[in-house]
Amino acid sequence: MDAKENNTDLLRWLAERTKELRVQKDLTQLQCFHETNVHVGRIEQGKRDISFTTLIKLCDYFSITPEEFFEGFKYLPKK
Repeated sequence: MDAKENNTDLLRWLAERTKELRVQKDLTQLQCFHETNVHVGRIEQGKRDISFTTLIKLCDYFSITPEEFFEGFKYLPKK
């Protein structure tokens, strides 16, 4: 797996996890944007990476810890 494929897989995981958390809270992408100023739609498309500060903002918004955000994450090893 080359670096680009690895990045794509990581962004896909981030997209799926973000959407999962949003749906669990019964929130729309627009609600999230208005309340956090984070465009979760772009994240959920798997085209946008996020910064550490954005990750913390989303964790606070979803009332979870960063550890909880990464539950189920399995590192994708370089090949």
